[in-house]
Amino acid sequence: MTVYTFQSNDYSYICKRTIKKSMMKNKATTILLTLSLSLQGFSQSHNNPFGNPLVPDMIADASIELIGDTFYCYATTDGYGRGLETSGPPVVWKSKDFKHWSFDGICFPSAAKEKFWAPSKAIERNGRWYLYPTMNGYMHVAVSDSPDGPFHLARGEDVFDKPYSKASTLIQTGDRGGIDAEIFVDDDGQAYAFWGQRHVARLADDMVTIGEIQTLETRRKEYSEGPIFFKRKGIYYYLYTIGGDENYKYYYMMSRISPLGPYETPEHDLVSITDVEKGVFGPGHGCVFNDGDNYYFAFLEFSRNSTNRQTYVNRMEFNDDGTIEISDEDLEITTHKSSGAGGQHINKTESAVRIVHIPTGIVVGCQTERSQLQNKEMALKMLKSKLMEIKMREHLEKVEDIQGVKADIEWGSQIRSYVFMPYTLVKDTRTGYEETNVDAVMDGSIDGFINAYLKANA
Repeated sequence: MTVYTFQSNDYSYICKRTIKKSMMKNKATTILLTLSLSLQGFSQSHNNPFGNPLVPDMIADASIELIGDTFYCYATTDGYGRGLETSGPPVVWKSKDFKHWSFDGICFPSAAKEKFWAPSKAIERNGRWYLYPTMNGYMHVAVSDSPDGPFHLARGEDVFDKPYSKASTLIQTGDRGGIDAEIFVDDDGQAYAFWGQRHVARLADDMVTIGEIQTLETRRKEYSEGPIFFKRKGIYYYLYTIGGDENYKYYYMMSRISPLGPYETPEHDLVSITDVEKGVFGPGHGCVFNDGDNYYFAFLEFSRNSTNRQTYVNRMEFNDDGTIEISDEDLEITTHKSSGAGGQHINKTESAVRIVHIPTGIVVGCQTERSQLQNKEMALKMLKSKLMEIKMREHLEKVEDIQGVKADIEWGSQIRSYVFMPYTLVKDTRTGYEETNVDAVMDGSIDGFINAYLKANA
């Protein structure tokens, strides 16, 4: 079997087991709102305005994961010059250093002549590896003894019927429609399947049977595909697309409870967006993967007319509260010469930086450092501090709403009085409601007091 190997000499590559630098588009990449990515420039001699892709091939819908000491990339292969009417063969790209990538033949033989789209990450369970590609427009389940393959359909014959192989579709009821499966396994071993149009269901231990299908409620209501799901430091993140082709946007919401919610949506929930003026198209269906505490966002970039796509990877940053960090997309940054006394450098160059946070109108500035970069870093720290202060204030206001009115802790300010001798009586000083069974009230029987208070304030 021939092994095909590719590399790009211009990569700032990721060393084995420790990702040193992110794979870049260019420094103009608008990938984020609340997302700060480690951007760096590329040589001006490049003819490609988008910088270096992950691998020098036309791949999309990438699902990347680190298995042992090897990075695996399962993706859609574009080709044949027929747009999205077809796809290239199913292969799995592998790399030890995230710079040199190779594939060893076809990883799913029976799917070689089918439309193979959006494979998930390979999921290990019960000593086997499961893959959830969209085949001919329907999600199927495949299995192998190795993440390298060869994969075959998990149920029924390993043969693709049209429009789908009945025994092997992920959804076994209704019209079985659905695309872009994303599989997540929680710390307790429970697996979940997410797919287009905000659908989610629990997966049984056999990894082929799904439970009740639910639909997640998101702030944005338009058509959505290409979901991304991951967990970091106890927080679940659900990323979903809006739009498509060259006008994708990724938004997100978070849950601190369960993959099924309840979810909270940050005020700034945009992750990535197309910027035509800057030449950034997409960024479409991708994934989030991690190497230890480092998390990375992979996304596809569309060529014209939604074909011949390539994949890029950038590093993600997070705020202390778990939200994805602010990006330059929300910032208006200007520079000017520093004022006041200074040395031979500080007043002669535009080293001072002024930043406006567009969504809130907060303005910060710094001119105390010698370089523009240092002043920008200091101003960003000041901005983050102010935004965190606002968030804490909002949180305290919510807590106060829940707690209600607080009374002073002193004699005469109590809401109920208790008499144990020579008679028994509990009286609510706000409503006048009384109970004579003190023992019952002390044991928690306070429904009468609650109802009286609610009626008095209705």
